[in-house]
Amino acid sequence: MLIFISILSYAQTTADYGIEFSKFKLEWYTVMGFRGGDSQRLKLTFKNTSDKDLKYVFVKYYAVNAVNDISVDNYNRKEFSVSCTGPYKSGVTKKLEVEIALFFPNLLKAYPYELNLTYMDGTEQDIVINKDNIKTLFPCLDYIEIGNLQK
Repeated sequence: MLIFISILSYAQTTADYGIEFSKFKLEWYTVMGFRGGDSQRLKLTFKNTSDKDLKYVFVKYYAVNAVNDISVDNYNRKEFSVSCTGPYKSGVTKKLEVEIALFFPNLLKAYPYELNLTYMDGTEQDIVINKDNIKTLFPCLDYIEIGNLQK
């Protein structure tokens, strides 16, 4: 019985992390229904699950191909990021879109690997995204093994 209780207390929730993403996805960028070349946009939806207001949300991510390798875009970039400026009130859900996130001829998956949250009171939280927390932070994504993860 004591072991079961200690395991439950170790499990982290979205309140422990302060944020939950229900959408984090690359899509083709379109203008009036027409695809804009190799341009891909990032659509994201997140909820502030902390009891404090968020000032900034900063996510670093890779663009991953169909075989789970990191792809470089047409400008030879392999690491991407999105920065969102609040304030984002506690309990509020926000939908955002980065119109042109990257350029690549094939549609890729956005796969986050690091998250930085800054709260209005000046405190910060850095989170490395891994197989143990991805479903809590990004329930819209599945954990994948990145095939060519050399930095």
